[in-house]
Amino acid sequence: MASKVLTISSPADCEIRAVIKFLNARNVKPAEIYRQVTEVYGEYAISDGMVRKWVRMFNAGRTNVHAEARSGRPSVVTDDLVRKVDEAIHENRRFTMTTLSEAFPQISRTVLFEIVSDRLNYRKLCSRWVPKMLTDVHKTKRLGSALTFLTRYSDEGENFLNQIVTGDETWVCHFTPESKQQSMEWRHTHSPKKQKFKVTMSSQKIMCTVFWDRKGVLLTEFLPRGETINAARYCETLTKLRRAIQNKRRGMLSKGIVLLHDNARPHTAGVTQSLIRQFHWEQFDHPPYSPDLAPSDYHLFLHMKHELGGKRFGSDDDMKNAVESWLLKLAGSFFDDEPAALPADRVENTSVFEVVEIGLAGPLYAKHGDRVRLVLFTCALYSRKKTFASNICAKIGEMIQGLATPVEIKLQLLSIFQHMHHDAQTIAQVWKLCTSLLPDYPSQQFVVCTLHTLTELAAASVTHIPEQVDLLISYLKEDGRVCVKMNALKDMEKLAKRGAHLWSTSNVNELVNYTIETLYISLKCEIFSVMVALAHSVAVDKFDLSGGKPVFPSTVRLRT
Repeated sequence: MASKVLTISSPADCEIRAVIKFLNARNVKPAEIYRQVTEVYGEYAISDGMVRKWVRMFNAGRTNVHAEARSGRPSVVTDDLVRKVDEAIHENRRFTMTTLSEAFPQISRTVLFEIVSDRLNYRKLCSRWVPKMLTDVHKTKRLGSALTFLTRYSDEGENFLNQIVTGDETWVCHFTPESKQQSMEWRHTHSPKKQKFKVTMSSQKIMCTVFWDRKGVLLTEFLPRGETINAARYCETLTKLRRAIQNKRRGMLSKGIVLLHDNARPHTAGVTQSLIRQFHWEQFDHPPYSPDLAPSDYHLFLHMKHELGGKRFGSDDDMKNAVESWLLKLAGSFFDDEPAALPADRVENTSVFEVVEIGLAGPLYAKHGDRVRLVLFTCALYSRKKTFASNICAKIGEMIQGLATPVEIKLQLLSIFQHMHHDAQTIAQVWKLCTSLLPDYPSQQFVVCTLHTLTELAAASVTHIPEQVDLLISYLKEDGRVCVKMNALKDMEKLAKRGAHLWSTSNVNELVNYTIETLYISLKCEIFSVMVALAHSVAVDKFDLSGGKPVFPSTVRLRT
């Protein structure tokens, strides 16, 4: 009984050719080779003509059973085509593959998609939703407010924070839906999914006004239902606030109040501003469309709405009691909670400190692993970090030279440079930038601010005192504005106290000659102050210019 032949399915082409080569070497006829191959591999494995073709090639001396590589059809994707597709995408970012194929009818949609996704690495992404599209003016005002705040904190420290009183209004509803985060539960992966329906806030609501400082709540006030805040009502609230500060924070009114509130119309009304001036309170500037810079919105009210989430109140009194009891439970650490300082390694180590974005608005994003922290754009706090300063020095220069930057912001940006005295390279970079700005911005405010910034930088580093003295003397002699001359002399007095040994004899000679020539008594007196500072230095002997004769006039000696 003949045994049944086992059929092999889906053989590789090279496998069949190897069998043909083996049988041909044993002098088997092509017809028999075809019969045996189809018997084992199936009738559709290879045709009779192809078997005879491979037998002829093997007899002609071929040994390789693999098919030879073919050049194939040439690719239609060229560098020129990729460039044209890229230009079309730049013209219309919202394109579809249909519209793109209409622009390139000779190219298939598959090839176009390969060019867009693989060659050009484009991905279709949605825009990020923001509540307000800020203009360059809005962004620079935000930066200016942040810099002013941080600069004052750097100069005044805790005393500045102790003076701040902030507050705002918010609606409190009888029912506030719980957030998605509050509704999270621990479940197994195979547990049935729980559905959460969309719930809206209750229409029954009242307005709550809260004023607080770093020690706790100062005033809580609820308006009757149906009423909202206006200028007259806000003035009454401020009067109550003043009385509350007087009762709860003894001595705070005499030290001065810095009021921090937003730009709502009742807050900026004329009658409100008149009352604040009557109280002798200082108002801290709040940029428009910036609720993220209002402490009540992003800190106090955020936690309060989280606490009230999912709770339902039957009356206004129940709701008021819930809000007041929650505010009373808060510890002082809640109001005095400060963001953690940026770790030193994230500032100094460039492999950890990754600058993702620096825009006109001023923020930079420091990324470390899966944590992203927003750090306000300023050198007042991190000015002594070399990496931080070198990264943003050029950016500050661009903002100063930008046409969209207001003058007051430019002056604030200039004052940052006085902190950048980390090393010789950074100082040279700042020095070159500031001196290049002087000819382009000849206004009095700009010149005075730039000269003072360079003076502070030179006094802190001591490296550029001779150059700065020469620069100040040149403005003293050549600039016709008395204000510029007076401020230049005040800066010279600081440099005389800081590094009199770095002054040259020609510097002192020029001051003496200018004292004789000028007709302004105020300038003469200021020059005398500079001379006194030089005379108090141990380096005064180097200024004996005339063979033992005193270089200072008798008027200076009398003054000393």
